[in-house]
Amino acid sequence: FCGYCGRALNRMREKRRTKADAYRYYCVTNTRVARGICDSPSILEERLTEAVITAIKGQTTVIAGKKKILLATAS
Repeated sequence: FCGYCGRALNRMREKRRTKADAYRYYCVTNTRVARGICDSPSILEERLTEAVITAIKGQTTVIAGKKKILLATAS
């Protein structure tokens, strides 16, 4: 979902001549609701995947830290 307006993102293939095709996510607001409503840029699927993995790793680190604290206080 779009971080600017909250509407769904649309995945579209970007054809490339010299590299493998890439995929981008676009906010559907400007094409399906009205132009100019949402200022969100498109994002490459690779970057979106990297951002999600980074967020998951960060949350895992937080949870691991909390587990250590709980184990230390339970002893």
